[in-house]
Amino acid sequence: MRSLRAAGLASTLVLLSAAATYGSPQRPGTRAYVESGKAWEAIREGRHEDAAAAFAAALDAEPRDPALHLGAGLAAHLLGRPTVAQHALERALELAPSLTPASLLLGDILYRGSDIARAIQVYELALKYAPGDKTLTGRLESLRREAAVHDGFMSSHGTHFTVLFEGPADAAIANHAST
Repeated sequence: MRSLRAAGLASTLVLLSAAATYGSPQRPGTRAYVESGKAWEAIREGRHEDAAAAFAAALDAEPRDPALHLGAGLAAHLLGRPTVAQHALERALELAPSLTPASLLLGDILYRGSDIARAIQVYELALKYAPGDKTLTGRLESLRREAAVHDGFMSSHGTHFTVLFEGPADAAIANHAST
């Protein structure tokens, strides 16, 4: 659990620096620029609801800014809203496929949602734009290893979790456990 928290903190720091690196096309003084500044400040201060509201306002003014979609995805992720985060990050990547921090966070969200295959796809696509990125490469290798292990299992999906089991003989127990 401690490593997940550390990874989450590291991801947040990477995303904060990405906002500065990738920047935004807004001109100083515009509504999108002002709201974006408020949003990133709120993220840094841990005020995630305020960040989400400010990113929404910024996106209302500048809906084609991938850095704003990245920020909105991060805010939603920090608020525990993975579906909202996923949609925002997918939009960021539609607008800027080379936005590696969006790929990293989207892959992490997909992985946490047990969609290892899609997380792998996200990382593979991101590597086309950032072939030397060690973080992407490491995560992709790790997920491929995990996927290979999971390929040997069958699964039963419940409302709140998925049960993995080794063969048909365990299916009844897995189905009972997941209901």
